[in-house]
Amino acid sequence: MQQPAIDPPPPPPPARPELPEGASPHWPAWYAGVGFLVALISTLLVVGIVAAATGTTSDDQDASFTVIATFLQGVIFIGTAVLFASFTRRPRAEHFGLRPTPFWPAVGWAGLGIATFYGLVLLYTLILQPDAEQTVAQDLGAEQGTFGMIAAGFMVVCVAPVA
Repeated sequence: MQQPAIDPPPPPPPARPELPEGASPHWPAWYAGVGFLVALISTLLVVGIVAAATGTTSDDQDASFTVIATFLQGVIFIGTAVLFASFTRRPRAEHFGLRPTPFWPAVGWAGLGIATFYGLVLLYTLILQPDAEQTVAQDLGAEQGTFGMIAAGFMVVCVAPVA
């Protein structure tokens, strides 16, 4: 009687492929904390100078100053991130997670993100029943005419997500 042939064991899985040269910049971990502090202090200084130059006080509810200060904060934080990245090597968009992606999978993931966000907001509202009003758009001057609405929309839709 003949013995059935035993299949040889499968080969081990391949090792994780190496990342292409330059795909991972290997920034030191401390860059995040120090970069944040530099950006925060820079923002306070620049916005303080703008406030002093325009005569704006902390009691003023000037929407145009709020838009300008928010825009400056975004620019300073983005600039600080790029500056610290450049200490290691020339930063590229993909170092910050900005890269081309297939359109339909991106739409699907965005839809899933939006559905998850609204589901969690609904759950949060049902459990905690918050009564605080959100006034971000009003603080940015959305109720002060067309320009105010455009400026507030630009800050909320364009500057805030990038920053």
